[in-house]
This record gives sequence, structure tokens and C-alpha cells, in this order.
Amino acid sequence: KLLSKERSKWKSSKVDPTSAPTRAEVYNNLSRDYSVIDLFTRNRLGLLVDISKTFETYDVDIAVAIVSTKVDQAVDTFYVRHQNGQKLTSAELGKLEVALIAAMDSQAP
Repeated sequence: KLLSKERSKWKSSKVDPTSAPTRAEVYNNLSRDYSVIDLFTRNRLGLLVDISKTFETYDVDIAVAIVSTKVDQAVDTFYVRHQNGQKLTSAELGKLEVALIAAMDSQAP
């Protein structure tokens, strides 16, 4: 019931959907040990859950998460690597970037 109540608050808030275009920026040269992913999108209930599930789907571990919200804009940075300890390849980062953008743009929960 509490989640439903909170969800209705978020749905009823008047936020301009164009105020925060969704994008992801991926870097493999900022850290020796981790791939770095910056995410920008409109904040919503369940956003971090959707992002985390996407990382899990790709067998990616989050070492550091820097989560920030400014008004209705979510700006999150993740230092990630494979569960085996290796950085992601450029091809893997490209696929993950597409999946993260789709997850951020979903209307879950």
C-alpha cells in the first residue's frame, strides 16, 4: 500500500518530460580498474531498481555508485566491472549503454 501511495504521488507530480533528456556516457579510460558510466535522466520512482537490474542482467558489479538528484533530474555515476573483476570491453559497454537507456526510459514500476 505504501508503494502504491508513493507511486500515485510521483504520477501526479507536474514534471516536464522534456526537461531531462535521457543519455548515458561510458568511459573506459578514467579508471585503471573500472569502467565508468554516467547516467542522466528524469527522476522517477523505481529508477535505481531498473538500473540495478540492468547491471545484474549483464553480470556487472557496481563498485561505487554516486547518486544525485537535482529537482527532477537524476545524475548517477557508476564504477563497474565484470563479476570476474575485469573492465568491460568497448563492445560490452555499447550494449550496456543501450540497455541502460531503455531501462531509464521505461515507466516501471
